[in-house]
Amino acid sequence: MYAVENHNLVQNYALLDENNIVTNIIWMADENAPEFPNCKCLGSIPAAVGDQYNLNENKFYRDGVEVKTAEQKAIDDATELEQSLAETVESVYQEDITDLGEE
Repeated sequence: MYAVENHNLVQNYALLDENNIVTNIIWMADENAPEFPNCKCLGSIPAAVGDQYNLNENKFYRDGVEVKTAEQKAIDDATELEQSLAETVESVYQEDITDLGEE
């Protein structure tokens, strides 16, 4: 049994099969990664067994959708909300302009 004294030195890795499908998630020290050439460090990516790894894009996918970190999701959500707000403001502005023109 191997005891890890400093938990800051270990992180999650995805073990990949020959088709780059995640077959297991393991917790190991970065220094041990070379012993597992078929593994990929996850960092904060919440990949799971069954996910597909795209070697060219260096991304994980689940059911065809990219598996993103919580931070990436938050950025995407903020961008979407900002765009939606801008469209709403423009729409209200145009309605107001139209209403002013009718008076």
